[in-house]
Amino acid sequence: MPEITNNIPSDKVDKVLYSMEKEFGPRPDGLTDKEWLQAIVRRYIIKICTNPNCGKHRGIKDSSFRKTPAEIKKERVQRKADLLKKERDNKKLLQALGKIKWPMSEKHLEVFIEAMVLRYGFTVVRPIVLRHGWKVLRTHQPYTKKGVTSPDYELTVKEEMKKMVPAEKLRLVMEFCIENLWSDRRAKIIKSL
Repeated sequence: MPEITNNIPSDKVDKVLYSMEKEFGPRPDGLTDKEWLQAIVRRYIIKICTNPNCGKHRGIKDSSFRKTPAEIKKERVQRKADLLKKERDNKKLLQALGKIKWPMSEKHLEVFIEAMVLRYGFTVVRPIVLRHGWKVLRTHQPYTKKGVTSPDYELTVKEEMKKMVPAEKLRLVMEFCIENLWSDRRAKIIKSL
């Protein structure tokens, strides 16, 4: 019988041995990896194809899928386009942030609160609305039956903001930040106010 393990490329031996261990159990003491592999091959007459260019077995690889050169080129072009888009978006954001001055204008404060409402969503907004006792507005959601409405806490906050003076809006920002903290940290922050 020919030396089977001599046909296995050295970088593939570990992968072959790992799959053998999964199927046949751990290697017995006193046997080298090569001897153990030969014993398994002789006992079970397993043929192992490791030719990477084999059309039938495709050798030992992580995947049988190969990308064409056109697909690889297309992915590179797409990655470059994504990076350029991200750079443009970052520049726009930095320009917009450059318009914000201190003391903050009321318009910027409202945008800041709206961003916080969108960021934190229902789990943070709902307790704040309920804490203040604001009347919760209801809206029709597109995925519900006709005539069925659901509470809209984000809209409630936006409507209540219209009635607030700048100092109250700033307090609302602080409340959002505190509401999002864990209880032990929340208590520390409240004490420090």
